[in-house]
Amino acid sequence: MRADIQEGRRIAITDENYVEIRFRARHDTIPVVTTLLEPGIGEGSATTYVVWTTQTDVGIQFSVDFSGYLHLQAFSRRVP
Repeated sequence: MRADIQEGRRIAITDENYVEIRFRARHDTIPVVTTLLEPGIGEGSATTYVVWTTQTDVGIQFSVDFSGYLHLQAFSRRVP
């Protein structure tokens, strides 16, 4: 997939097991979303699950209560 619209963010998360994030970019189609976790000091590992995605928002589930940073990338195509 050729990505016309790309955005990346580093989002601070404090003791959450689910978050909903609004995209900053305007996506014409539902974006492909990837995540990476940067645990806080003394925090264990966790896994993320993209629960749902729309053109404006994404729901992210963590396997455990998570504190640290969520690195979120979203890629989509522009519709002419």
